[in-house]
Amino acid sequence: MLQTASSCSVALFLLGFALQGNVDTVRNALYVDAYLQYHIDNGYSPYTQKAITSALAKLFVCSTKDFIPTQTRHSVTNFSCIGA
Repeated sequence: MLQTASSCSVALFLLGFALQGNVDTVRNALYVDAYLQYHIDNGYSPYTQKAITSALAKLFVCSTKDFIPTQTRHSVTNFSCIGA
């Protein structure tokens, strides 16, 4: 399995937490990427995706770049919510 630099940094971060005895935090952090992917797949707005990612980064004391990338707000081209 090919690992990216981001997944390696998350793995090292989790290893450090595990060595400090924070096993519950490590268990919860393992589900972060799946949780973020769920929100991306279900069409949550890029603003909401970034807000969730930022909150999780604060919770786990890391960077948002340590998680999977979310959509950027300027890359959205579907403006169906705007009345025509």
